[in-house]
Amino acid sequence: MKTKIPILLLMFFSLSGCIKDSIPFEVGVFSIYPNPAFAFFSISMSQDIPENTFYDINITNGREKKIIEILNTDSRELSFDMESQPEGIYYVNVLLDGKTYRQLVLISN
Repeated sequence: MKTKIPILLLMFFSLSGCIKDSIPFEVGVFSIYPNPAFAFFSISMSQDIPENTFYDINITNGREKKIIEILNTDSRELSFDMESQPEGIYYVNVLLDGKTYRQLVLISN
């Protein structure tokens, strides 16, 4: 029997400061959709980011283990297949101009 994590739990993690404090991060550079997601999700870079701006992205699980890493990309839209990963909360980290921007995505297979 699969256990579903309520959306309120996701809000609690993102609003309560429970995410790891050792990594400084900022928000607003990209959006994740759909969130929560069923195995597949996409990110879209903000229109405020100039075209041909290169950045790194990585996705980590709740234990900070890297699941996916893409280096030096300038793609405005990226899609990810998380079907082989267990359900749970994952961190999407974008490194841009020396800053880390982080958001959570909830995967529910």
